[in-house]
Amino acid sequence: MDPDVELGPGLPRGPDVIMDQMVNYTNFLRFISLKGVVDSIVVAEDSVLVSDAAWFSFQVTRSTIKMIFPHIMGHEWLVAMLVGQQVEAQGRSTFHFNPAGKCYRYDVEMNFVGAFLSIVKDPRVVDMLLGRALISYNGMLCVANEGEEDEEKAPVPLQDNTLSNTTGGSTVNTVQTSPTIEFCQRTVEDYFAAFAAGYEQGTTEYSGASQRDFFLYRFNSRQAGTMSTVADQVRERWYALSECFEVLAFQQKGPIQTELDDTSSSCLVESSATYALRLTFHTIQSVFPHLVSDTQLRNTLIGKVLTVPSQIIFSIEKTTGYISRISEWMDFAVAMADIIPDPLDLALVMSQAKLALDGVDFQQTSFIMASRSQGQTHTDNLERQQNDMHTGTGSRTMRIADILD
Repeated sequence: MDPDVELGPGLPRGPDVIMDQMVNYTNFLRFISLKGVVDSIVVAEDSVLVSDAAWFSFQVTRSTIKMIFPHIMGHEWLVAMLVGQQVEAQGRSTFHFNPAGKCYRYDVEMNFVGAFLSIVKDPRVVDMLLGRALISYNGMLCVANEGEEDEEKAPVPLQDNTLSNTTGGSTVNTVQTSPTIEFCQRTVEDYFAAFAAGYEQGTTEYSGASQRDFFLYRFNSRQAGTMSTVADQVRERWYALSECFEVLAFQQKGPIQTELDDTSSSCLVESSATYALRLTFHTIQSVFPHLVSDTQLRNTLIGKVLTVPSQIIFSIEKTTGYISRISEWMDFAVAMADIIPDPLDLALVMSQAKLALDGVDFQQTSFIMASRSQGQTHTDNLERQQNDMHTGTGSRTMRIADILD
């Protein structure tokens, strides 16, 4: 190896870096095997390129999650899906030799997307897994590209830059460093952390405790002239969403935009978000009841995961720090189009859906959720029939509840 061997744009150089990566691959993954076959040799005027196809097998461990995918540690459903799985990633290594016979450049391609897609199956979840994984160019683990480290550390714009617009004597600061701005942005970050896995009711887990704290300390419990508090509205909204869908993930996307108007008593914080929502048989019953009798569309939807984009605006009182309002726009139509590409079928699916701008229309679906336990036996029978259809077999176990029906 050349003492200054190049490993990729913006990456550190030298054989020591390669050795460090071998240590990382050994420590962060349970190494099983690495196979390679030289399939290309190209002789140029002043260099020789030797390329080989490779197959790298490893097992995912808790250390893998902690060191390479730390952003999913709060999503136990995904962690449980990955830990213990054996993964085989196809790759390619290309060695560039100079006239002195030294390798002056080393390129590695590793298809982690295809490898994890064979396990997770859903491309949107794979995108969530690898989008913030600590895997850089050339398949390097836990090595930040030059110029990207600051960007990765600063998903929230807290720079010293101030953008000011003066209109009618008032000043609006969209980005600035101040205790008020930082507090408001931290409140929004806490909201995403508290509801990362949906609504947790009556649980002693960390996520449930985090939600209880959020409801206790981030909302005003007494609001004059209102029938219900903002906390009640948020709680009902999340309850309906988590009852009707299996909430797999709720994540902030992109930077938080903060608007602080000197003449206003509130700070406005806008953020983009995505929801990963699995469609179940109960989803069809409660949100798309008009599809219960449509076997083809119903079977197409059940088990699929919607990746729903959303825009959220938080209004936070400057003096108290309480959230006074949360406005949200979820685009279910865009998410559903990924599953139902046919425009006519998509129009049918969305035409009578019990959805609102901020999620599920819980006023329309509340009676369905309330009666869910009463019709649970019938629902179980239908769900078992659906499972039989998906597994390709009509065999099932007769239970006493079936006879009594």
